[in-house]
Amino acid sequence: MNHTFILPKKLYDITAQQEVALKDIETSLYIYMYDPEYDDNYTMIGKKTLFFGELKFVD
Repeated sequence: MNHTFILPKKLYDITAQQEVALKDIETSLYIYMYDPEYDDNYTMIGKKTLFFGELKFVD
């Protein structure tokens, strides 16, 4: 199943703490979204996968 997404011109890289222009990305990006479950001490005890996918950038 293919999905079409409208992407911004830049993404924020939380690891590098800076914006990255999509035109500068030379590899795939992987997306994983989940719904965490926490106990009373706010320790994550589980998670439910909501979405996962790969964004491939081609010319």
